[in-house]
Amino acid sequence: MRAPGLVGTIQLAAAVVFALPLALFGLQWLAEGRTLGLAFLAVAGLMLLLPHFLTNPLDPADVAEAAVGRVSDDENE
Repeated sequence: MRAPGLVGTIQLAAAVVFALPLALFGLQWLAEGRTLGLAFLAVAGLMLLLPHFLTNPLDPADVAEAAVGRVSDDENE
């Protein structure tokens, strides 16, 4: 697995900024006995997990890696 780098860290921080209040809201609803709080917790979890599993076909790192793979003529592989 690749290290997230600066852009990945900023994206994660942005997701946490929105997911944390939603998760706290869900926990508050659960503490009050409302089961809909589980849905808020699930959405907050998905906000943090989905960027790790979904790929962007135009990700600059992937495009650069593919270009280097085409240009380099490494016969050891």
